[in-house]
Amino acid sequence: MQDPIEHPKLAALKVRWQEKCAGRKMPARSDFDTLEFGPWMGHLTVLDVIDGGRDYYFRLHGTNIVTLYGYEMTGKTVSELPSEVGTTILKEYREAVDRRGPVLVARNHALPRKDYTKIIKLILPLSSDGESVDKLLSCAYPVR
Repeated sequence: MQDPIEHPKLAALKVRWQEKCAGRKMPARSDFDTLEFGPWMGHLTVLDVIDGGRDYYFRLHGTNIVTLYGYEMTGKTVSELPSEVGTTILKEYREAVDRRGPVLVARNHALPRKDYTKIIKLILPLSSDGESVDKLLSCAYPVR
């Protein structure tokens, strides 16, 4: 992963995640108070990992992310996305699960008709037991 992260808000989120690790490989979702997410609100996605990374359930899909990507995914799974988008996102999320560490993504939108939109996204794994990834926290911004 690129280090240091040049995007200031993503860099700050990674620092917060590292603080919450508290000597563990990954923090748990319960280590975070919802109010802590204020600086990133609207840009966050929280996902449940299904079957070790076979699919992902969108528990939260921030309003700015909905606008950026053009999909409201809260309550849905990655497998419900169009295949050209789902394939790209699955690969990114699986990397975070496999690595059990942060993944920084900088790319154009996965849809050819929206590939003029550039994004930067930080994917952070979360773990209830400190070992296996059961949730992902993702934060994305358009690149101007």
